[in-house]
Amino acid sequence: MRAFATAHPARFARPLLVASLTRDAFLVSMALTAQWLPMLLFGMGGGVAADRLDRRRMVVVVNLARAGVLLALVALVVTETLTIAWALVVLFVLGTAETFADSASSTLLPSLVARKDLGVANARMQGAFLLANQMVAPPIGAALFAAGMALPFAANAAAFVLGATLISRIVGSMRSERTEVAGVWADTVEGLRWLVGHPPMRTLTLTIFAFNVTFGAGWSVLVLYAGERLGMGEVGFGLLMTAVAIGGVIGTVSYGALERRFRLASLLPVGCSSRPAPICRSP
Repeated sequence: MRAFATAHPARFARPLLVASLTRDAFLVSMALTAQWLPMLLFGMGGGVAADRLDRRRMVVVVNLARAGVLLALVALVVTETLTIAWALVVLFVLGTAETFADSASSTLLPSLVARKDLGVANARMQGAFLLANQMVAPPIGAALFAAGMALPFAANAAAFVLGATLISRIVGSMRSERTEVAGVWADTVEGLRWLVGHPPMRTLTLTIFAFNVTFGAGWSVLVLYAGERLGMGEVGFGLLMTAVAIGGVIGTVSYGALERRFRLASLLPVGCSSRPAPICRSP
């Protein structure tokens, strides 16, 4: 759940940036790998950190760090010194930061909303994410990229600073309620053992992993397909990304009614079989 993250006008400008540096399909696909590999490598570590640190402060610090990385990327673009290697490094660093931000932000909502309201609250926050990041931001980011390659990344840096400021103003305790904390490695192993020994979560994790691997195979080179086969420019690619999110918004708006009529075990398989990978990647 990434509800406490800000809008990303540069999220869909990233593949456009990589495609402007190379037309090699393998390198373009590596850009997506660089963004999502940290989730696999550091996902457990992010959870351990969220168990030990003030989660609100963790999100604030990571958002400010992301703003700094994006400003460094802006400098490379403006000075025309950006290479595909540096672009992949920046995407990997941003993906790593996002992993830790997601681990912390996903635990903030239960501290703010009653347990009985968590389902609807999650749906509304997911709807806000879809509206801002997958419907509004893509064409804006693409238009900014067409106007100037550095503009969407500068705007994204400003959005992260704004997000950090807003999150810092949340009132309440955002620390874990755990009274006993073992070592980092012990906590990581404990988490893995819990996952392996919990059949529903184990099945869900494997399903989402397989879904994202297969979906990502096509998603990673979509920017090339849109440009070279469909004849779309930067703004057209942004609108294509917006179209992907429309069904997700419809599903989010109707979640409350669906939750009252159907079991979660019935809703989840249907949702993950019909939604794009970014929606189904977080259990």
